Amino acid sequence: MIYARLTGGLLMLMGIGACVPAATEPSGPAAPPAPGTVTYACDGWRILAGTYWIQCDDDIITINPAGEGNETLISFPTAEGLEYSWPSDGSYHIWALKNGVGTLRYRDGERGTTTPVLTNCRA
Repeated sequence: MIYARLTGGLLMLMGIGACVPAATEPSGPAAPPAPGTVTYACDGWRILAGTYWIQCDDDIITINPAGEGNETLISFPTAEGLEYSWPSDGSYHIWALKNGVGTLRYRDGERGTTTPVLTNCRA
């Protein structure tokens, strides 16, 4: 599957790995964390490790929220911070950062609901 997304002044074609210059740049108030692995301590003594990296000017995080396999999420600036998700009409996780505090939510595409998984996550 090829997925196109406008970000950071580039049009990224997922599945091909190509970056093509785009006409406009989105803006947002939050700066993403520096590339590398960050371990977050969340409510309920739960831990989430995320590896931040950059590809074609996209800020990306790889997480393993259920211990069953890695998920790669792409950043999307929001009015209040920064969110990472995988654009899909199906089900997916959303990692949101606001003032250095993270929340992981699960979007159930079939039911149309979003449920918190991890809250108050701090590095």
